Amino acid sequence: MPYEVAGRGTVSYYTSVRLTKSETRRGLRIATLEGSAAAVHNVLVGSAFLTGFALAWGANDFELGLLGAIPFLGSLFQVVGAYVADRWPDQRRLTVALIGLLSRGTWFAIAAVPFLCGDSSARAMAWILALYFFYQATQNASGPGWVAWMAVLVPERLRGRYLGRRNLAMEAFSVVTVLAAGVALDAFRANGFERQGFAVLQMCAGLAGVAGFLLLRRQSDPGHCTPLPEWNFRYLVRPLRDVRFRRLVVFNLVWLVGMTVCTPFLNAHLLKNMHWDFKALAILGLLSSLAAIAMNPVWGQLADRRGYKPVLALCSFGLLVLPLFYVLCPWGVRWPIYVSNLLAGVFLSGFTLALFSLTLEGLPAEARAMGSAVMAGVAGPAVFLSGATSGWVADVLSAVHWQFGGLEVANYQLLFVASILLRLPALFLLSRISAVQNENGNK
Repeated sequence: MPYEVAGRGTVSYYTSVRLTKSETRRGLRIATLEGSAAAVHNVLVGSAFLTGFALAWGANDFELGLLGAIPFLGSLFQVVGAYVADRWPDQRRLTVALIGLLSRGTWFAIAAVPFLCGDSSARAMAWILALYFFYQATQNASGPGWVAWMAVLVPERLRGRYLGRRNLAMEAFSVVTVLAAGVALDAFRANGFERQGFAVLQMCAGLAGVAGFLLLRRQSDPGHCTPLPEWNFRYLVRPLRDVRFRRLVVFNLVWLVGMTVCTPFLNAHLLKNMHWDFKALAILGLLSSLAAIAMNPVWGQLADRRGYKPVLALCSFGLLVLPLFYVLCPWGVRWPIYVSNLLAGVFLSGFTLALFSLTLEGLPAEARAMGSAVMAGVAGPAVFLSGATSGWVADVLSAVHWQFGGLEVANYQLLFVASILLRLPALFLLSRISAVQNENGNK
């Protein structure tokens, strides 16, 4: 219903609906199921299989760097998604679901289009990069609406525990998917049908996206009680007026710039230099998922008791040093890589939960959608340049091959060291972010 705002005239207003306990529980159950469908999708289009897919179509190191950087360029579209979510909150459920379907459905096209390019690997990679950018742009556009939706659907007192349980279910589905996909892909490769195997995985990823759309259409949406925004500069920068949020944005920027220097090349190093197969990569994913399954409830409970900032600090330090396992691991040895991925599951589960929750807790309800979009949008261009530059550097250094005793060093390992150095300032920035006291009295 309309209401008056001084100096602005009549503005449309969407009043939130107070859900009953049973409606809230139903909405949370559906959110968990939708997250499980998203987990299946994310595994099938994730870094290990995406890297292998690109290599199967003849990608060079620069193109691998672009693949790792495109998601952050696509994050600019979160600003548009946040405005849509705020401007038409009564249509948020339909908008988020439809944009998500459009995004994940792109993998049907990615599965088919490269085969239409004949034997031209360069043309195939051009199409793959273009479609992948469209996928990331639409995926990011649906994100802020989903964040605002979950912020009002999940009761604050249960947020840490619920997100821990939801992440637990997602990791369980990830375990099954990554094992099945790895075994299936190796079978395709053994029979000379590697590209066709990737096409099958991408079709399955599209089907998981359709399942997520159907679930989102059934999920409860309480709406929100904030005036609909005008499209102006003040609306865009409102979240940045909070000094704590600004520091969190800078922390996220520095961290992602450093991460993008190494993440596109971790699996490439295993496939190209250490000659791993996809079953071995699937076992790595399994270890990470099992560790996350075990730790997600622990991080959620710890965050509810002690606060999100200590969890984020501990997990940031743990993730910072993990590339050293890849740098110092002899190419004929595997156990340090397994240990690294086990620890990655432990720390990344807590890092993701804590950063997401810190972003939500310091912003008023009306600024949450745009706040998450601004955080991603500020980082996007810089991180894209970081990924593209690291791809170029990896290509320039492709001939590097040093030996120190039993240790071999190639171009990728130099980037892994650079990633650690670039992320070190993020720990200092995190120490300057004040914690918001929650209702349990913890910070």
